[in-house]
Formats: sequence, structure tokens, C-alpha cells
Amino acid sequence: MNKQVVLDYFNTFKKEDIINYCNKHNMIVTNNDIDTLYDYIKNNPHKVVNNPSYCIKEIQSKLTVSGYTMLLDLYNKYKFIIDKIK
Repeated sequence: MNKQVVLDYFNTFKKEDIINYCNKHNMIVTNNDIDTLYDYIKNNPHKVVNNPSYCIKEIQSKLTVSGYTMLLDLYNKYKFIIDKIK
């Protein structure tokens, strides 16, 4: 997968995308978690694409335990795809 494809997606990314994903997968997160994730991705798209594990650590203190656990689980679930982004 190409980094530019992901960056282009981030340009159209909405909070509703996070909400819909969480609802579809029965994930419970707070509105603050959603706002934090959305704002971080929108303000740091290149950082998210280039060094996602660092971003997870950086944002950890701003999320609830359940929000952080959800993010970490998603990262681990999709790590094999994330590692292929060039």
C-alpha cells in the first residue's frame, strides 16, 4: 500500500468514520477519545503514517484506558498491513 493513498484518505477522514467503525465492532469509546483520535490524525497525518507506534505512545495519556486499549488492539490487528505502507 502506498503512503499517499493513506494520506489521501486522511484528507477525507471524518469523526463519523471513527464512530461508525467503533459501533460496527462493538467498541466502547468516549466522545473525548473520538475527538482526541480524530484531532491527532487530522493534525499529524504524516507522523501517523511514518511512525504509528510512536503516535500511539504519544497519545496514550490523552485517551481513556478503554480508548487506548482499542487503539492498541487495532494497531496490533492491522500491523501486518501498516508495515507494508511505503
